[in-house]
Amino acid sequence: MERQAILFILNLLIIFFPGCSNENKIKQLDFKIQEDIECISIPYQDILGITMQLQKKDNLLFLNDFRGDTLIHIYDVRKQQLLRKMIPVGSGPKELMSPVEIHVDKEHLFIFYRQTSLMYSIPLDSVMNGNKDMVKNFQVPDGANLLFPINDSLFISSGFFEKRYVLFNHSGELIHEFGEYPAYWDREKHLSYRVRAMFHQTSFEKHPSAPLFLTYSPHVFEIYDYSAGISTPTLVKRMCIGNYNYLYTDNETMLAVESGMDVEKGIISVSCSSKHIYILYDYDNAGHENPVTKIQVIDWNGNPVKLLNLPKRGTCLHIDEEEEIGYMIVEDPDDTLMYFNLGQ
Repeated sequence: MERQAILFILNLLIIFFPGCSNENKIKQLDFKIQEDIECISIPYQDILGITMQLQKKDNLLFLNDFRGDTLIHIYDVRKQQLLRKMIPVGSGPKELMSPVEIHVDKEHLFIFYRQTSLMYSIPLDSVMNGNKDMVKNFQVPDGANLLFPINDSLFISSGFFEKRYVLFNHSGELIHEFGEYPAYWDREKHLSYRVRAMFHQTSFEKHPSAPLFLTYSPHVFEIYDYSAGISTPTLVKRMCIGNYNYLYTDNETMLAVESGMDVEKGIISVSCSSKHIYILYDYDNAGHENPVTKIQVIDWNGNPVKLLNLPKRGTCLHIDEEEEIGYMIVEDPDDTLMYFNLGQ
């Protein structure tokens, strides 16, 4: 599917090792409670292309659209109205090309432009007042794939680094490198960090109030505590929740990876509350005739809470636990904005 090709760019692959995952290291989450979720369409006054991210601040949803003529849509869930579209696609002034990564913080909308490794920001007050001018914050070295704001002055990055994560300050200066790449597949420990970095492409979320942040790739997630100082985060939990193996090519002219035929797509979106972590998990692999996604709910200690069964395939997720509502992009068959009640 086009969305998967965008999320995980793959090329011609040469070498394949069959599945040799170390089963003793993989934690299969056992959910004693399961609930069926009813998804309800939300009126949307435009056509969505391919939605890469869905985030919420107060009553506003921010949608990152890969294939539209503008990159960011802002939707008011109370008014059920598309308020504005911003950041035209292009190479001119005040334009950017897909893909970008967005993050809505307390006071800013951050936009990471992958093509030039530039971090932009727009104050949320300015966004709501109609001012869409981006401010260039800083540029990070080549190799950064994603950049996530821990706060207004410190950012964590994943990419093609010897260590799995890199911390940058608000000037783009490297503060700290830390973390190890997963090696749950037996053959993986002998591979270069470049190959493992490409397969375990990593995204981030953070606890809304506690000094915790979460990192996740399709099959592995980690929880870090930075109460002793953000420059020295401590790993408190690492879990692999699905078997994986992959094909790869690693030489002077090509670096490429692809999941093995029997490997589930795994984690595709995560949303965090103060109590729970909501994992949108794709059970699809080449052997599934009817691929499904489900929401795995765990606590911040990694304990399973419940499994939410979805009637349609979800691709992006945001949970508002205070209002007991979840928002999701589903393929119906085109991208459709929907919501569901958590308290049902």
